[in-house]
Amino acid sequence: MITELDKTVCLHVYDYLSSDGEYLDTILYGEVVFDETQRFAVHERVYTSPLVKQEHQQTCFLTRSNRIYCTTELPKNMAITLHEWRWLRRHLFSPDELLAFRAIIQLGFKQNK
Repeated sequence: MITELDKTVCLHVYDYLSSDGEYLDTILYGEVVFDETQRFAVHERVYTSPLVKQEHQQTCFLTRSNRIYCTTELPKNMAITLHEWRWLRRHLFSPDELLAFRAIIQLGFKQNK
């Protein structure tokens, strides 16, 4: 059974973002288009468990929890920290919203200098 997503992003999780940050896992974010498993509602935001396999020209993914997710288009890619991953899952923010929060934080640091 497959869950189909759009607005997808492959999130590459690191312990921290720097040149020597350690890669931990890759997860998938998307908004539900159709769900054969009936676990999710249409337009619901989903963060998957870590990915273990990609197929069909990078648009179908198998997760560690043995779920299959397919995307309506090739997903974007984004690097995030483990802390950000936990925060995103807890609050169901999108990766675009995370980028906006990062920009606000950077602006705050620049203004305090």
